[in-house]
Amino acid sequence: MTGPDTGTGHERAVPMSVLRYVQRTREPLVVADATGDERFARDPYFAGVDCCSLLAVPILSRGTLRAVLLLENRLLAGAFTAGRLDAVKLIAGQLAVSLDNAQLYAGFRQMAGEQAALRRVAMLVAQAAAPAGVASPGSTSRAAARGSGRAATRRSRRAGRAAPGTPCLTAMAASIRRSPSKASRA
Repeated sequence: MTGPDTGTGHERAVPMSVLRYVQRTREPLVVADATGDERFARDPYFAGVDCCSLLAVPILSRGTLRAVLLLENRLLAGAFTAGRLDAVKLIAGQLAVSLDNAQLYAGFRQMAGEQAALRRVAMLVAQAAAPAGVASPGSTSRAAARGSGRAATRRSRRAGRAAPGTPCLTAMAASIRRSPSKASRA
């Protein structure tokens, strides 16, 4: 027997004429025997096949064709009926929701990865810029403020509020606001 399941590599994996028909009509298709149906009998997929019942249902999501669910039975002609079509339509609707959810989840994972990369970049920028941007060299009052800021950073790290190696800009800013040089000016 020559057919799609012989594995020679020359046959098609799916009946393209059936898929194109469902794609064009966007309607479910029930065929009692595709080998005798003039719309599909010339498809290479059915070459050498004695009989093939088909049921093809489009998977639509928000009016867009996402996939085609194709069921076939090569043992019995007329295996699929309109009664079975209703159950398959229900499954097709659930499949459309699952495809949408999978696409949303993939988008979420991509955004989460991008946000993590941005956090890493922001952390590196903060580590490189924080100590140098607090005070200018040679300023004694600012140097004292910077020293108290470093002490506050060490205290906050010991308290578990910041990870080691990350500057605690909030503690440094608070210590600068309370520095003696600003209090003497007021």
